[in-house]
Amino acid sequence: MSTTTPDMGILRQPKTVLFGPGKRHQIPHIVRPLAEHLLVTTDARMATTPEFLEIIEAIKATGVDVSIYAEAEPDLPREDVVQVIERFGHTQVDAILGIGGGSCMDLAKVVSIVLANGGDVRDYYGEFLVPGPGVPVITVPTTGGTGAEVTCISV
Repeated sequence: MSTTTPDMGILRQPKTVLFGPGKRHQIPHIVRPLAEHLLVTTDARMATTPEFLEIIEAIKATGVDVSIYAEAEPDLPREDVVQVIERFGHTQVDAILGIGGGSCMDLAKVVSIVLANGGDVRDYYGEFLVPGPGVPVITVPTTGGTGAEVTCISV
């Protein structure tokens, strides 16, 4: 029996999955119980769409403060994580909304872990290295195929 590898696997799945037309209108109702201050990770293109702006305004209308990082790059470079932590690591972030493609959602997941546990993202490269839960994460896919919205894995 190994002392470094668990004897059984754990399946981690989201608590709630909403899908279908118009479900983005539920986002403020999901965010409000979790956060007084929400960090949103997305890319530059998504941040300019009317749908994105509508979501952000609806969240703000519930009384939640919103900070936005709209510079997520494809294939999630480490530098994106470093920039988010430098920019928002000194503030109280209660939840993170990753909206966009896989990199935007993976950025939310990785930032969640670093904000909650400290250190550098490189400290968590590999299996069984995350010491505890992260900040709550909500993921909203705008592309199909990555599956990033329903996994605990970040690439």
